[in-house]
Amino acid sequence: MKTLQMNFGTEFGKTYALTITNPKEDITKDEVMQAMEMFISADYLATNSGALTSIKSAKLIDRTERLLFENK
Repeated sequence: MKTLQMNFGTEFGKTYALTITNPKEDITKDEVMQAMEMFISADYLATNSGALTSIKSAKLIDRTERLLFENK
C-alpha cells in the first residue's frame, strides 16, 4: 500500500502529520507543495496542536504486507 505523508508545523510548535492513502502514481513535488499550501491558507484542519502554519516535509511510503498464516 502506498501513502503520502505530509508533515506540517503548527501554531504551538508541534508537528502534524496528514496521511493520504493511495496517492496518484505520478504525483510531483510541486503538486504536493501546492496542496500543503492550500491546507495552510484555507485553514481546513483543526488539530490539537493548533492551526497549520508551515510546511515541514512530505514523503511517499510504499509498504508491502505478506500474510504468513490465517487461523480459521
